[in-house]
Amino acid sequence: MLSIIVGIAIIRPLIDNYVRPESYTIYFVGNFDNDDVNKIWKKFNQEYKDDLEIDGVKIKLRKFDGKETDAKRISEKLAKEHDTLMVIGHLYSTPTQIALPNYLQADPPIPVILAFESNPNVLPPRIPIDTFYPVFRLSPTDDKQAETAADFIISNKGKKIWVVEDASNNVYSSYLASEFIKQIHIKNESSKVILWSMDKEILSFDTVKTLGIDWIFYAGNWSNSLILIHQISEIWKNQTMPSILLSDWNVDKAFLNQEAVNMKKVFFTHTMKAEDYNKEGYGYWGKLAHQLLKQLVQNADEEFDELVSERSGPAYYIRRLVNFRDVADARNALYRVMEKSVNLEKPFDLGEQQYIFRRDGAGIKNLYHVWRVCKHKFIDFPRENWEIHGIEECDPDVSP
Repeated sequence: MLSIIVGIAIIRPLIDNYVRPESYTIYFVGNFDNDDVNKIWKKFNQEYKDDLEIDGVKIKLRKFDGKETDAKRISEKLAKEHDTLMVIGHLYSTPTQIALPNYLQADPPIPVILAFESNPNVLPPRIPIDTFYPVFRLSPTDDKQAETAADFIISNKGKKIWVVEDASNNVYSSYLASEFIKQIHIKNESSKVILWSMDKEILSFDTVKTLGIDWIFYAGNWSNSLILIHQISEIWKNQTMPSILLSDWNVDKAFLNQEAVNMKKVFFTHTMKAEDYNKEGYGYWGKLAHQLLKQLVQNADEEFDELVSERSGPAYYIRRLVNFRDVADARNALYRVMEKSVNLEKPFDLGEQQYIFRRDGAGIKNLYHVWRVCKHKFIDFPRENWEIHGIEECDPDVSP
C-alpha cells in the first residue's frame, strides 16, 4: 500500500504535465454571413468574460463559421476534437437538425444549447425511447406559434379564416399552416378555415370577397407578405379589410413605415417580446444563451465528483487518484446537470423569466408573443389585452 502511495506521489507531477488539459472549448457555430446570427454571436461574446472553468480547467470560447451545407462536416469534426465541451448552434433549424446526431452520438454526448431554432422536430429519434439528449432550447417552437396564432384569432372572434402559405419557404410554411389549422379545429367550433392557399396562387378577387373572410393567417417571410397585404388592401378597397396575423419571419423594419395599408389591422407572432426586440434585437438570444451556459457550468463544477461518478462509476475515482482530467468527464458532469434539472423541474433564471426544461429540451412555459405596429414601432399586444382593448386601438403608452 505504501509503495502505491509513494508511486502516485512520484508520477502525479508527470501526469499533470501530460494529461491535464490547459482548457476545454465551447464552440459557437453558425453562418456568420447572416445578420441575425452575427447579432446573437456579438451579444454572447460580449457577455462571455473568459472566466468560466470546470473542475479547475479553463473554458475557452471559439467562433466556428459554417453554412448549412457545412453542418455535417463541421459537426463530425467537432465531435472528434479532444477539447469540445459544448456547442452553441447552429442557430437555424435545418443545419442544426443535420448536425445534432453527430454531437449526440459522441461518447459521451456533447451538450448543446439551441438559442434560436424554432422547428420542434430537430432532435433525432430516441432509441431507446427513454434516451436523454443533453439539448436545451431557448426559443419556443413552431407548434407553440401555431397555438398562439389560433388563440389570438379565436379571442378576437375570427369566424372565417384564410390561411396563406409562403411558397418560397415551404418546409416552414407548410408545417406552421397545417399546425395552425389543426389548432383552430381543436379549440373552437365557431371559427373555421374556409380557404387555404399558396401566396403564388392566382385567386379570383371576387371569389375571395364573397367568402366573408374576417381573418387571414400568413405563414412566411416579410417580403412576400408585404405584397399580399397590398393586394388585400386593393381587394377590400373602401370596405372593412380583414385583420391579418403574420408569422414570426415577417418581422422587419419595412413594416414600420407603411402608410399605404391599414397597419391597425396587421399583427405579428414572435418568439420575443417586442420590448426586448426593440432594445436588443436577436442579440437577446445570445444574452440568454450565455446566462444558461454560466448556470450549467457553475452547477456542474459545484458537484463535479458526484455528477461524474453517477455516469462513469468507480473508474472515475481511479482517474482522480492520479489527478487525471479529461473533457469526457466534464461533458458527463454537464449531462447529469441537464438531466437532473429536467427530472426535478429545476428552474433557470434567464432574463426576466424562469425556464424549466422538458425532456425534449423545450421550455415548459415558452410561449409566442403577439405584436403590432403603433406609431412606427413594434409594440407588445399582451394576452390579457386581446379582448379588453379591442384590435382597433393603438396606444404605445398604455401597452406593456
